[in-house]
Amino acid sequence: MKSNLKESRPYVNRIIKPKITMEGKYIAYHSLPNPDLYNHLEVVGDMFKGFPSWIDFDNTIAIERNFNKKLKGLKEGSRRTLSQKLLNTVIEQYTKADEGRLKIVDVLLQTATAVKWMVTNELITQPQAHEAIISIMNLNEPGRFIGGEVPVWIEMKNMYTGAIDLLLFDPETKTLYVVDYKPDLAYNSFLDNEYVVSVPQLAAYGLIMEEIADVNLMCIMFNDEAAWVLNPNDVLAPIDAFMLTTDSSWTSPWLEFSNLVAYKKQFWARFLHREF
Repeated sequence: MKSNLKESRPYVNRIIKPKITMEGKYIAYHSLPNPDLYNHLEVVGDMFKGFPSWIDFDNTIAIERNFNKKLKGLKEGSRRTLSQKLLNTVIEQYTKADEGRLKIVDVLLQTATAVKWMVTNELITQPQAHEAIISIMNLNEPGRFIGGEVPVWIEMKNMYTGAIDLLLFDPETKTLYVVDYKPDLAYNSFLDNEYVVSVPQLAAYGLIMEEIADVNLMCIMFNDEAAWVLNPNDVLAPIDAFMLTTDSSWTSPWLEFSNLVAYKKQFWARFLHREF
């Protein structure tokens, strides 16, 4: 019988930290919060060294390329309004000057500051910054670090693929963090390179990981200046609503993810009689 599986494309920048044996006996330095997450990491780790062979990249939608920086047509004032609306409702912002930051945010801001110093002093190049972030977190945070550049995918009407910069687990709060490092963006400029333009990409990664591992999950976007912390279920609807007020012909590139969130909320409300 002829196999229809295609050979897996090489995953060039793969940095998968979890040490999964072929027998599946151990992983990383700590227990993972969910067996389904373990199974996913085993697939992208030992089994395929990246994306599995059954994914046809000629017929997939790359999340970063298609979602990141796609809030087009917004003027500075509109971008400021959208950012402030999200910060007032569904996103928490932490800067280096803020007190009472989450421990995991502290670690990320410190790591990003160290990597920026390395780039400024020409110890590494800017394209090497992502790998440096992952390497430092791997070395300094063995109790939280799960993996870097972790391949993820989800099949809905279309197949979507992406790679999570950092996957972290806080054993104290039992929270899985999907983390995106954005050294090229600013949290307070409100120009084309403002944090808000990458929120849909990060939310999509979070929603995929939530489907993989049914655990408490949050997303973090960060650089050396600030971090945004968000629940991936809360951000797409207000972004789409705002975009429609500025352009009645707006069509969301992440419509299937928005529909996924809406379906889950309806399910919880209708069948379990509780809020999502």
